[in-house]
Amino acid sequence: MTDNNTPIFEQDEIRKVLIVDDEEDFVLSLIDILEPYGYMIEKANSGKEATDKIKGFDAHVALLDIRLGKESGISLIYKLREASPSLLPIVMTAYTEADTAIEALQEGAYDYLRKPFNPHDLLATLERCFEKLKLEREKSASDERYRLLVETMNDGLGVQDRDGLFTFANKKLCEMTGYSKDELIGRSMNDLLDKKNRKLYQEYSEKALSENSKPYELELLRRNGETLSVLVSPQVIKKSDGTSKGLFAVITDISERKEADERKKEMESQLQQAQRMESIGTLAGGISHDFNNSLQAILGYTQMILLDTEESDSKYPRLIQIEKAARRAIELTQQLLAFSRKVESRFRPVDLNQEIKHVEKLLQRTIPKMINIVLDLEEDLNIISADPTQIEQILMNLAVNARDAMGDEGTIKIETRNITLDEEYCKSNLGVIPGNYVLLVLSDTGHGMDQKTIERIFEPFFTTKEPGKGTGLGLSMVYGLVKKHHGHITCHSEPEQGSSFKIFIPAVIDSDPGVPVEAENDLTLGGDEVILIIDDDPLVRDLGEQILTKFGYKVLTAINGESGIQKYLDKKEIISLIILDLMMPGMGGKRCLKEILRLEPNTKVIIASGYSEDGHVDATIESGAKSSIKKPFDIKQMLSVVRKVLDAEEQ
Repeated sequence: MTDNNTPIFEQDEIRKVLIVDDEEDFVLSLIDILEPYGYMIEKANSGKEATDKIKGFDAHVALLDIRLGKESGISLIYKLREASPSLLPIVMTAYTEADTAIEALQEGAYDYLRKPFNPHDLLATLERCFEKLKLEREKSASDERYRLLVETMNDGLGVQDRDGLFTFANKKLCEMTGYSKDELIGRSMNDLLDKKNRKLYQEYSEKALSENSKPYELELLRRNGETLSVLVSPQVIKKSDGTSKGLFAVITDISERKEADERKKEMESQLQQAQRMESIGTLAGGISHDFNNSLQAILGYTQMILLDTEESDSKYPRLIQIEKAARRAIELTQQLLAFSRKVESRFRPVDLNQEIKHVEKLLQRTIPKMINIVLDLEEDLNIISADPTQIEQILMNLAVNARDAMGDEGTIKIETRNITLDEEYCKSNLGVIPGNYVLLVLSDTGHGMDQKTIERIFEPFFTTKEPGKGTGLGLSMVYGLVKKHHGHITCHSEPEQGSSFKIFIPAVIDSDPGVPVEAENDLTLGGDEVILIIDDDPLVRDLGEQILTKFGYKVLTAINGESGIQKYLDKKEIISLIILDLMMPGMGGKRCLKEILRLEPNTKVIIASGYSEDGHVDATIESGAKSSIKKPFDIKQMLSVVRKVLDAEEQ
């Protein structure tokens, strides 16, 4: 038989005819008629010979005598069709055998010819026969193309009757639902939906049956219980009278697209959060600079008065309280700076487990006895590069936050793990770089938070506590310090289900914890050298002058970088040390330092700053400054740094 993929009966194609008749002369006459028209002929004079030849000859049409000796041509029709299903039999009969011809048609014959027939009738009958074969082959090819299209399409295709029962489902729809074709046929669409989606499906189906319906989204319930987001594009199937008899629908899997949309939405939310936090951090850092100058004056003048006041004086306890209040305010400022990541850090290799054990001892003395602290620490934990003091601040703030969420009883659990963050995780979390991390998890059994609260917990001054019971800076400081360590923090919480904070800090493989720097020894605080103070804040400038003068130093002052350079040029022969504010209007402290060192490279300069970008002070010291003091400083701290730099100069 001809290949289904090749054209059928083109002009130059051979048409094969099997003639089955036991009258040799009649057969030869038919051959003489047909061969000039391009027909290929094979002949057989019996039913057995015909069934044998049909297998090798692959005829398109068989001309069968209704009588083959004792054998009936009618019985041969069945045998030939069985051997070659596409064969079209044409029976040849005498006028007296009309009833037999009708019987042959009923048994599967395509047509019949009454003997004797003229050549025109024979050729016309064969032409109709081959035209039918051509149409059937074309239809078969069209059906195959349609079947391939439907079965290989990337979308599901389903046909339903008016009762919503599937009458057809393609391969893709079966894959999407998890059901085989046999299992889907006869099943209702409602079987694939939960209650909410059934209502939606019913609403749109009724619309589709009465009018054109737009595509709509559904959540399919797959056989394994999982849900699948799909887009349903329905179309009504109409009868000849225009009434509907069902629906067919293209069903598209949009789960990946929805996940991508959700991921994009989450990334946009993270970006907005990061931008908001960064802008608040910049504002906090700027406020802290001015606030530190004011605190410097309060703390410094208070300490100056305390130096001249006897402990027996009635004003002494009050001055101590002022000093304590100033120090508490300084701590608050440091929290703001930690959030804005404007504090200087001293990073070194750190064993996080050791820091946790140290903090646990502190917590045991500070939180209610009914709160249990549980540690689950990985033994071979990787080392991290961190500032131990800031790691302690992170742990303490999270623990205090957990304590406040639980009241007088509950459990705080602290865990550590080595973990690797892959590309997939990092794509969904803005700013996270794939690699090895140390994971710190601190969980509590407190009252938990809703999603709206979680979205704001790292913002400065946001708190769920009653007025007067929290600054709202604890978690914002944690956020700032984690980012300062190039880390990543997440929070998972639900109302009445507790909270869990996860912190990822980059691991430093094959490194040992460093040894803390030993505390400096006390130095002689006073002296008689000449010191130039360059600071734009009059309170800080005057305070510094009073402190240094009280301890024997001679002091010159300048209100900005430009006047400071001029004063240095006028008095550089007698000036032993310069205390330079880093942030000033005009040329600023950094440019001022550069110009002073250009004039005299051996000049001793101490940088004073209460606010600086990460590494800014360190970079300035590397440029030539000998040391730094952080505002607000106490008197002893300032005098110790001054004395150390001056003594180093004399060596």
